[in-house]
Amino acid sequence: MKKKIAIIGGGITACACAFILNDKGYEVEIYEKTNSLGGILKDLKFNKKTFLSGPQYLDKSHWIKNLFKKINFKKDFKQINLKFGSITDLFDKKTVFTNQFAHPSTNRLFVKIRKKKDKNFSLIERLNCYQSNISNPLKLWIKNFNKNFKELHVNCSVPIQISRIFFKNSKNIIRQEKERNQFADDLLGLPNLKQYQKFFVPTKGFDDFFKKIDFYFDKQKIKIFKNKIIKINYSDKFIFLDGKKKIKADYYIWACNPVPLINASKKILLDNPSVRIMTFCFDVKLESSKGEDIYFQVFSNLNKINRIYLYKLENKYKLNIECFFDESLNFKEIKKITEKYLNKFGLSFLKFDFQGCKKELRHILYTNNDYKIFLNFYEEFKNQNLIPGFWEEYSREIKIKKIINYFEKKINS
Repeated sequence: MKKKIAIIGGGITACACAFILNDKGYEVEIYEKTNSLGGILKDLKFNKKTFLSGPQYLDKSHWIKNLFKKINFKKDFKQINLKFGSITDLFDKKTVFTNQFAHPSTNRLFVKIRKKKDKNFSLIERLNCYQSNISNPLKLWIKNFNKNFKELHVNCSVPIQISRIFFKNSKNIIRQEKERNQFADDLLGLPNLKQYQKFFVPTKGFDDFFKKIDFYFDKQKIKIFKNKIIKINYSDKFIFLDGKKKIKADYYIWACNPVPLINASKKILLDNPSVRIMTFCFDVKLESSKGEDIYFQVFSNLNKINRIYLYKLENKYKLNIECFFDESLNFKEIKKITEKYLNKFGLSFLKFDFQGCKKELRHILYTNNDYKIFLNFYEEFKNQNLIPGFWEEYSREIKIKKIINYFEKKINS
């Protein structure tokens, strides 16, 4: 008899797990709290126009290739050569612009790594490994993400995009340091020799992608229950409730925010730090028609811009500018700064029309305390029929792989 798996959450991770497990012959159902699949990939809509929620891409992973074989996405997706770079004014008198490197860059000379990695390494300790003219400006800038940044786990350097620093005028020294010292290799960066990376992106938007997945799941008898707020009872085992009705399954995958799950089972509240973001969306037209999808990370103490993403939807250029939340921000100021930045990369515009702004909270960070709670949770409930979402992983593909591997070990034990 088929084993039944209930997946809580309807984002891309949940859909990937549902697809993979269905392909392996399991009975799968999904419970989503909103009226559609998609999670953080859901498109933004302004004036009946579609914008992507941010620089979100699909990797050429095994499950994606299999999904594309099952569903005809020929007109829905394109493979792009994504160019990327960074804009940094944290360390130098003049702003540093770099191609092929999406982390902070500086013209300052590299001096040394100030300390070695130890067991209880935190984000603040990682920053303190850099010379002071690098670490101090970084600490000031990180307050945009969270004022209690001293509590953040070291792995938060990845979503914040500060896992490596590029010293432009010390390339040879950096190369030698990276070759002889693994810790230095983790802290120091050099530009990618490739001019771009290959990804899949939607031609019309991710909402169309998830509508097709929804239709495919229906044909595969994968049940999708929408507008469902799942309640959790726990005494000696997990009981998941849809209203008053118990969700019956052999295994449960919690592929969404861990806060309610951990609170219900351990009576512990996660710190669960959030980042307040404003995304300004523009319709743009380039002077040159040969523009490509481009992503720039911004590291600035002079303005609130964090990320700039230029892309095409339905053959029209769109521009997303993500900023740290500030009530005083207005689209005219953001437009002016961004246009000046992109001019430095040889981009100029014939049209630059504001369409709307989305304000949101993002949960991309966790504290040292949260990390310990995650690990304790995995250990304490390893004998239950629950598969956790591996919430400490930022990489979507690693998260999916861990969930599937954990499930297969559990079912085969």
